[in-house]
Amino acid sequence: MQIGKAAEPVSHISQAYPDRVEVRGRDLTGDLMGRLSFTEYFHLLLTGGEPTEEQRFFLDVLLVAIAEHGMMPTNVAARMTLDADPGSLQGAVAAGILGCGPVILGTAEECAKVLQDPRDPQAIADEIELRMKREFGTYPNSVEGRRVGEWVLLDYVDFVVHIFLAERRAYYDIERLRKSAKSVDLAELKAALTEKTLAARKKAPAKKTAAKKAAAPKKAAAKKAAANKTAAKKSPAKKSSSKKA
Repeated sequence: MQIGKAAEPVSHISQAYPDRVEVRGRDLTGDLMGRLSFTEYFHLLLTGGEPTEEQRFFLDVLLVAIAEHGMMPTNVAARMTLDADPGSLQGAVAAGILGCGPVILGTAEECAKVLQDPRDPQAIADEIELRMKREFGTYPNSVEGRRVGEWVLLDYVDFVVHIFLAERRAYYDIERLRKSAKSVDLAELKAALTEKTLAARKKAPAKKTAAKKAAAPKKAAAKKAAANKTAAKKSPAKKSSSKKA
């Protein structure tokens, strides 16, 4: 039973105007026709965005694979039912639908998952390490899970970065294990890292100055010792000259 007033149906795929037709916000005749291939246009209709070259290639492969259904078991079942009873078109369609399963339609679903383009946890970890190094001069104390490929852990001592594929994240349920931990906003974390980095940079010149002061007496003593050695070498020469005289 419907509750409340029914809203007017709205489509975000296409919109008709007196002078043009827009599909996903793009002019159909002025922008799309003649520029996009059918595969690219199909991807735009489904997702709202134009495909990358890799996505276009795999979508092409998928469409070619499913274009011909003549020898599919579902179609064969429908044909045989219709041949047995030409007047039972609905029964033939029902037989075809009942023959659908994970082998026939499931393969198309698995191929479509390729288009989701999930990001590689290792690539994300590499990007985090690079940006932490460039922006904060910070390196992880240890890294785990790189070889697994389904999860990566970056230990920065003050905080830990967990990167999971969706399936692994649901399996380990880190939020449940750390539900008592304090949640920190990303902006707060960045501010704390910046403050820590600046403090570390200020300490570095002070340590260098202290090291220089500590080394100064040693250098002076070394110079004095060298001067004494030089004087000692010159003194025999003076004695020999006085003897000759």
